[in-house]
Amino acid sequence: MIISLKFIKILGADWLKFHPYDSIDATDTYYINLSTRILQMFNRSSLTSDFFEGQNDAKNFVCYLAAYFEDVISETRMFAAFRKIHEKLYGKLLPFYNLTDEEYYEDEVNRRDIHFLFWYYFSVKYIDEEQLTDPFWENIPDIKQIIDSIYNLFESEFENAPINEKLQDFIFQFDDNKALTVREKLEFIAQNSYLHNVYFSKRFAEMCESYKRNGAVVLTEENNISLYDQRINYIFNDCSPLFAILAKDYYAELLREEHPYYQLIKNISKRKFGYFLLQKKENDRLIIKHIPSNKKIVLSKEMVMFPDHSLHENETVLCIGIVEWSDGVWQMMGSGFLLVEDEMNRNPAIDSIFADDLKRNTIEKQKMAFIQANGGRLIKYLRGKEAFLQFHIKITRIYTKIADPQISDKEINELMQLFIAHQNNIDLPFDDDEPITVFFNESSGVEMYRYNVTSCLSDKNNPYYIKGETFDWETLITIGTFSKEFIRYIIENKIITLELDEDIHSYTMYDTITENLDFLLRFYRRNAYWSEPEVSIQY
Repeated sequence: MIISLKFIKILGADWLKFHPYDSIDATDTYYINLSTRILQMFNRSSLTSDFFEGQNDAKNFVCYLAAYFEDVISETRMFAAFRKIHEKLYGKLLPFYNLTDEEYYEDEVNRRDIHFLFWYYFSVKYIDEEQLTDPFWENIPDIKQIIDSIYNLFESEFENAPINEKLQDFIFQFDDNKALTVREKLEFIAQNSYLHNVYFSKRFAEMCESYKRNGAVVLTEENNISLYDQRINYIFNDCSPLFAILAKDYYAELLREEHPYYQLIKNISKRKFGYFLLQKKENDRLIIKHIPSNKKIVLSKEMVMFPDHSLHENETVLCIGIVEWSDGVWQMMGSGFLLVEDEMNRNPAIDSIFADDLKRNTIEKQKMAFIQANGGRLIKYLRGKEAFLQFHIKITRIYTKIADPQISDKEINELMQLFIAHQNNIDLPFDDDEPITVFFNESSGVEMYRYNVTSCLSDKNNPYYIKGETFDWETLITIGTFSKEFIRYIIENKIITLELDEDIHSYTMYDTITENLDFLLRFYRRNAYWSEPEVSIQY
């Protein structure tokens, strides 16, 4: 391959975006030049103006494709981890495609991999626009043709392409046991690796929107801290569209179980942000107490940003984000600040960040109350605010008795009077006389859905179903306001009447979507896929 300095200048920055280093060597130069050959394919076609939002978008896409090829050649396992997770979840290597009818080699480049990479990139690009991308590109022959050209290019270069040892070492080698080292690798996986950067770059642009002045990002020192903290939170708490899992779970699969750091990575917790009273200083750790719940925490000093002289036992309150690391020891992650305990407003109504089991137990009791109030069903159809409030009061009365079997009817009546007074002041998200669907999500609690979907639910218990009314299939799958539990319920019980485009039937897109429903629900819901209990445990 002829090395062109011109193309290094044009594509160098785009290429480095997918890597954990900031200098270009001979290996990078090879893949940058490979990227330019893919870019030239697009430029010779009619696709550049139709599919890309300017030249920068096109450059990003061709580097993303070349990074896949580099990943296969260098055995850095980013795409291999995707396949392995998909196989564990669904029993096959890739979504959408039937690989039994064609040759597929896990340690080589594959045409169907490139099909998926096209689908993934453009699906992320339009992830908020309520439309599904066809993974087969049946109606766009030019896309199928260019996929074949890219595959042939990769095949012709397979024996010549260099292994990126620098990238290999960064991903698999751990020279020390420091939390910062692990966090840097997690940051690369979550934010820079080619499969995840596609989504992160979109999210980061959204993060920066609030710091824009006259169209440009302007950061003060305070804004820099805030943006930095959002990025740290993203590493530990935000799910990728790929399977709706955290970066640490993807990285653990990439490393594989035999890697000495696999278990440490796998066991890292989500980041929890709260107020903690410093109780004791030790040589290499702090003993802190979560103020609302009184839970004691062992906090390593390794990542603590505060100088030791500012930390005073039984006086200093740390407002920080922490991550459980290993052996019951937690690490500080992100920015934070200090308070003096006497100055802190210790509000007993602060929701505890360490009450997951109690929240799940509460949801289970709420479910029992809902079922008792609704004749054993998880779904109820009502019209208007007054009907909903009466149903809610009925559920609450039953729940109160389940939660406290010893409570008297008199005490329940007194509580209900207070509850009713409170309910009358609540603004509900639907019109006073509008038919609604009330669904009990066994993971999070009560959900409400408005008339436009209620009228399409052909349930014998639904008096508001209108024969012939249909609901748009793409909207149901892509819009995040519908929980995965609700979608599964109405599909599995065959009570939703869907509107299907004629094109869908022509190439079995409907079957493809239904067969890959969970994969798509994870993709379009990300964090919301994992429905959290909608209750607060207060102290």
